[in-house]
Amino acid sequence: MRNRNGALWLAVLAILAERVSAEGFVPPTGAGYVNVKTNGGAKGDGVSDDTAALKAIIEAGKSAPHPKFGAAREIYLPDGIYLVTEPIRIGDKKKSLIGQSRNGTVIRLNDNSPTFQDPKRPTPVLSFAKSYKGWHFAQNFFQRVHDLTIDVGSGNPGAVGLEYHTNNGGDAFNLLIKSSDPQKRGAVGLSQTAGSGPGLIHHVTVDGFEVGSLITGSLHSMAFSQIALTNQRVVGFENRGNTVSIEGLVSRNRVPALKTSGGHLALANAEMTGGAPDQSAIVHDKTAIFLRHVKTQGYGTAIAGEGQKVAGPDVDQLVWPKVWSLFPGPGKSLDLPIERPPFDKLGEPKGWFVVAADASGDLTAPLQQAIDAGREHIFVSAAKFGAIRDTIHVRNKVRIIRGAATYYHSKSFNDQDKLISYQPLKIEKAAKKKPVWRIEDGEGEAVMLQLLADSYGDAGWGVEHATRRTLILWAAGGSYRNTVTGGKVFFVDAGPFPGSEIVGPQQAWAWHANTESYVDDPHILNNGATLWILGLKTEKDRTIIKTTRGGRTELIGGLLYKNRERIGPAPAFISEDSSVSLSYAVTGLPYQVQVRETRDGRTRELPQSEVGRTMPLYVGLEAATPK
Repeated sequence: MRNRNGALWLAVLAILAERVSAEGFVPPTGAGYVNVKTNGGAKGDGVSDDTAALKAIIEAGKSAPHPKFGAAREIYLPDGIYLVTEPIRIGDKKKSLIGQSRNGTVIRLNDNSPTFQDPKRPTPVLSFAKSYKGWHFAQNFFQRVHDLTIDVGSGNPGAVGLEYHTNNGGDAFNLLIKSSDPQKRGAVGLSQTAGSGPGLIHHVTVDGFEVGSLITGSLHSMAFSQIALTNQRVVGFENRGNTVSIEGLVSRNRVPALKTSGGHLALANAEMTGGAPDQSAIVHDKTAIFLRHVKTQGYGTAIAGEGQKVAGPDVDQLVWPKVWSLFPGPGKSLDLPIERPPFDKLGEPKGWFVVAADASGDLTAPLQQAIDAGREHIFVSAAKFGAIRDTIHVRNKVRIIRGAATYYHSKSFNDQDKLISYQPLKIEKAAKKKPVWRIEDGEGEAVMLQLLADSYGDAGWGVEHATRRTLILWAAGGSYRNTVTGGKVFFVDAGPFPGSEIVGPQQAWAWHANTESYVDDPHILNNGATLWILGLKTEKDRTIIKTTRGGRTELIGGLLYKNRERIGPAPAFISEDSSVSLSYAVTGLPYQVQVRETRDGRTRELPQSEVGRTMPLYVGLEAATPK
């Protein structure tokens, strides 16, 4: 099946191939990672039991610190096979577990391990859900696991590959989770049953297991991008009551590719092949659903649930229970083209230049000096990070500025114009503030800020995009505005992301965005641009997205968690002579007005009392919207 942009949805596992060179990611000296081999004594030879060595480093946290490395928040696993016999549990929040390469770095459970024998009490090989302090629930912030394989071995029917739990951001990226036993496959490949979200799961393959991916609960929503599920025995992907956003799901299974009960599901671009004729590819029950561009093969029906069956094999769009609109229109989503971040334009790092704070704890001068000296790939040390006290001008030859989930501080950035706590800050006022990062003209076609987050600073803007060069913000930068139009920006795990203004004809894509704010109203202003978002979560009570001047906004799944009421009944979404398609769920205090739309001088409102808690799809399209 092709979408209207000619993309062929036949790439099953190829879409999840290694994105890095054969060497993979090797952090430079001084980057601040704790190396499980050189620092932790792990062997990684596939023969030695590395359980104790990994637990000593990975399970370290505030309540049980490592004697030398403390909480060990940035952990690096060089290529090797790390044999384990017990669960490895992440010891604290705000931790990163980074492998050298997906296929080369393997955490493997020993065959027939006693702890992993009971399928009724599944046990994870690697868990982010619990630590010495117990269950984190909604406070397990910014957990990351990248570039490795988890293999549950053979003879471990009660094994869970990865139990992932993150809140307010964080991502699981470029992972292979597999079972080496075709009979005792393991219970679950990827499990999220401890209150995970919001966060992003992307470029992940799960091979084997009874259930490939399982998510439960009603909070806090998760986004999934480019997920491959193969050889499951019960179901590929199961959602029990959560708010789930998926883009690029590929399944090769005889059993149903996806089951969902309760909650909210938004799914775009799926390919489900190999199905049995007595099965349905998608099974839903009491779930608000929005499906777009779903291709099936082999199944008796494409979709079954709520007393209906859709024969398929292909489904262009399906919405349950209904499409909402305030003005006449086609009832179809915007179906904006999805463009991937152009990582190939960044150049392969052949040598990172490490920047650390100076003796006064200032990062500003060292960073700017490295950029102006012509460095292409700059690494901000996690071992010695500090404050940014003036705008960093990203220019010259720089392609990537990366941290190790590094937190810089901008608390002294705008002393003369500090925010007043909990007072609405309009976009116009915020525009007077200086940005932390200013992206300017330079030699490369694209530039990326990666794993660099402001630690609750008071800067008015995180990033000012002052060039047509393509910009990738991967868990970096915070709020965004562009002062030059006609370019492209890609947000990957964008949180926090409030107070952003995108001015058209700019194009923007976001894979997971967390916009919670008491200050910014609206959280995001689409001022004549094209904005596509997969998975959004927010808190507080401001308008989430305002679209004006003929802008186009498409939201594929999200959770509006209005847990405060400070300024009254602000509409959740505003559209003024523009085009929007919105799919989301609501929890906490309701937005009294879900959508306020103005068209040709007429304004209409959609009250929450009509909609309820789930919006499978709202469509408001201007007649001139390009198809």
